[in-house]
Amino acid sequence: MGCWSGGNHVRIRSATTTQGTSQTGYHHITATVNKINATQSIVKIYKNGTLIGENTIDSVMGNTQGKPWVLGQEWDGGTLSDFFQGAMD
Repeated sequence: MGCWSGGNHVRIRSATTTQGTSQTGYHHITATVNKINATQSIVKIYKNGTLIGENTIDSVMGNTQGKPWVLGQEWDGGTLSDFFQGAMD
């Protein structure tokens, strides 16, 4: 989940949805992911408590690749990298 290239992005495995536009300053960005079936989920993105968009993606959350859950970094070719440089509350 992040804000870049002009939008708010949520990525689950190789599926990405982008909603709204990136802003400057502080904002509370939240995403919910609801599994529809074994291969699809509905992702909703909220900004400051207001729904800014939703999309059905062809992916589901869960440990299907034997990797642990992580927050604030991404996996690149099986290695930990690109650690979040900021603050979370």
